[in-house]
Parts: sequence; C-alpha cells; structure tokens
Amino acid sequence: MSQAAKRKINRSMKMVKTDDFYNHPYTVVERVSLNFFDPLANSNKFYIAEVHQSNAGLGYRFFVNHGRVGANGAPKSEPQPSLQAALTKFQQKVHEKLRKGYVKVDLATVTAGSAQGANKINADALKGVIDTSKVQRSSNLHPAVAQFVKQIYEEANQAVSLSLTGSAKTDIATPLGNLGINGINKGREILNHLARAVRTTNMPMIERLSIEYYKIIPRKMPSDLRKDTSWVLNSHARISKEMDILDLYEDALRMLPVMGISDLDAKYMALNCDIIPVTDPETMAYISHKVTSTVAPNHNYKLRVLNAFQVNQKNAPPFNPRGIHNCRHFFHGSRSANIVGILSSYLKLPSDLGSDIIRTGAMFGPGIYFASESSKSFNYSMGTWAGRPNKYKSAFLFICEVAMGEVYKTTSPQYFTKPPVGYHSVMGCKGPHLLNHEFIVYDPQQVRIKYVVECEKY
Repeated sequence: MSQAAKRKINRSMKMVKTDDFYNHPYTVVERVSLNFFDPLANSNKFYIAEVHQSNAGLGYRFFVNHGRVGANGAPKSEPQPSLQAALTKFQQKVHEKLRKGYVKVDLATVTAGSAQGANKINADALKGVIDTSKVQRSSNLHPAVAQFVKQIYEEANQAVSLSLTGSAKTDIATPLGNLGINGINKGREILNHLARAVRTTNMPMIERLSIEYYKIIPRKMPSDLRKDTSWVLNSHARISKEMDILDLYEDALRMLPVMGISDLDAKYMALNCDIIPVTDPETMAYISHKVTSTVAPNHNYKLRVLNAFQVNQKNAPPFNPRGIHNCRHFFHGSRSANIVGILSSYLKLPSDLGSDIIRTGAMFGPGIYFASESSKSFNYSMGTWAGRPNKYKSAFLFICEVAMGEVYKTTSPQYFTKPPVGYHSVMGCKGPHLLNHEFIVYDPQQVRIKYVVECEKY
C-alpha cells in the first residue's frame, strides 16, 4: 500500500473517531458484510455497510468500510436526515455492490465494521450452535475443574487466534470476523464439490470452485493473484486442511459468547456438560493403570496421569447401542485446541470428502477413531495447530465407552462410510500399513465419553 493511501485511511479513521456522533452511544440498525474475489482481476475486496441511530438524539448515519481483504480499509460515514433515508441509502449501495458481483458473507461478528458493530453478535449465525441463555453463573468450581477449564480455553483461544488473525507460519487468516454457521456449512459444501473435481483433475472446475469458496470464506491473499495461484485448492491435502479450519471456526462460534471474559464459571457453563473430578481411589487406579500400561512399544516415551474427570455431556446424542454387544473402553486423542469444541458438542463424524482424500488419522473413511494403546491416541493429543504446539506441556485423552458389536477386521486401508453388511464397526489391524490397531465406528450414538484424562509424557 502506498504512503498516500495509508494517509487517506488514517484521515478517514480520525474523522470517524473524532466525529461527535461516535462519542456517544449509538445503535447499529442494519449491517451487511460483502466480499468480492476475482483473481483474474487481482481483486480481493470487502465492503461493510451499516446504518447507525444515535442514542443521544444526534440523528442517523450511513457507515461504510471497504478495502482489500486483510487491510484496515477506508471507513467513512454520511449523516442522513432520517432513519428511512439512511435505510434507503444502505439498500441502494448494497444492491449496487451485489450487481457488481459482491456476495454476502455470513458473519457472527465483524472486525472491519464500526466500533459498535464489532460488539454486535449476529444471533442468526449462531442458530443450532450454542444456546447463549446457558452462559450464566454457576456455583463455585472445584479447583481442579477451574484449572482444567482455564487450560482448555487458553489452548482453544491460541488456535482460534491463529485462524482469525494469522501468523508468520500460516495463511488461514479470516480478517473480517467470525464466520456464521451458514457460511461455514456452505464452505463445507463447496469443498465436497472440490474434492470431486480434484478426483477428476477438472482444472476449470477446480479454479471456479476455489473462487466460489473464497467469496464466502474471506481470506488474506497474495498481492498479485494473477501470478501467485496458491489460492487454487487443487490437492487433496489443501481441501482436507480447509475442512479442518472450518471445523475450528465452528468451535469458535461455541466459544464466542464467553471467549473474551475471565469468568471461569461462565466458561464452564458454556461447555454444557458436567465435569466431575475423579477422587475415588479405585477409579483413579483403573484410569492410571489403563493409561500407563498401554503405551505402545514403538512409542519411545512413558505417560503419567495428572488429573482425571468424569464427563456427562448434555449436547451429545444419547448413547444407544441398540442391542449391540461388545462395549469396550478405548482411547481417543485430539489436539488440545479441539477439547472445548468436543466437550460442548460431541465426538462427531468428520465430513465425507470421498475415498481419494484421507484426512489425518482417517485411513478407513469418515468414522470416529479409537485406540487400545494410550500413546497412539496421545500422539494426536500432542498434534500442532498451524505449526504451533500446545500452549501447555500436558494434553488430554478421552476414555470412551464404544459399542463395537460385530467387528470387521482388515489389515489394508479401505474406505468406509459405514461398516460392511452384518458388522457394527471396523478394526484396522496392526500389520503392513499400521503399527498399532485402530477401532472405528460410524454412528455417534455408539460412543459415550466417560473420562477426560490430563497426561504428560516423560
């Protein structure tokens, strides 16, 4: 950006900040977030429009901020004689932008809007994700639970910050704000279409769908999109990575009402599950022995158990084996950044991207994966996010009750979306393709989280 352009933005920001209208409380009556992505024209632009009503009787304003995605933009406002005039101006400008090819972006929060607009949460973008009425004060937490809640939110916050603001090691910045659930799901839909296009090496389709994806999932881009084509999602690995990012964006929505506050009780309530420290010596001995005695020989470390908690999830589907026998306790590991999302929802099936795209740890298709060796799962618990390790030295294992039923055993990678006929689960057996056994179910109702165990390796 040229120095002249920077001076123009600074003047605009100063004008808005010193305007008497904005020195008093005001209400954001209308707001829209638009995005335009055309790599052939080297264009990657946002347009935020708002209508403001002064709470101090200072009238009405039409506010706009626009610029290249990833930059601060050029905010400005225009006084309007009435609310209807402001709304008319708003509708005219939005219609004009839509005609030019801009698309509406589903955002739960906006960071490129006005100061008051940035504090405004779009409730529609959270529908089906979180019940904000449940964010309230509870009784005092047990000290061990309080520390656990503090740790998992800090881990999640680090990952969300990397995703929303970016870093030197990642290109996954989302500069306009928190994506809403409708936008996230639309992104997943496009990625599924992209997966099919990659399988058929249909490059025109891959480029078109990549453009559609970044229209609704705004991203900071290279300065010259015509020469730098890194925005093209032309590989299985890139698509899988984007799906992981969308999963974290959904987790960020669950944390949105409480992420910025220091009240641990409110954060605990937002998880919507009972977390009870394990104090019974017999139960603790069982958990500790199960973890420490099942470290696989091919993993050159030992594990110690620091804490264990019994978990009762309220948002998870009911555990319903439906007469399936062979219920067993297995381990499940996930990055510390994902623990808040798992506890506040449940262990979900990953998105099905097709047999050619294997997401990390998903050799046998989009199922929920478990291990009988603690260290196999703990390796996933210690996984990095955007190249960053966990913030804390310790990480977490889930001990789950899993209804396995009749188990289909295989030593070769096979793609399943459900178990073969006559079976209830799949076992990837140790052999030429696996160093350790894997156990997979394809129905969340066959799984119940029993304990979450804090461990560290030595």
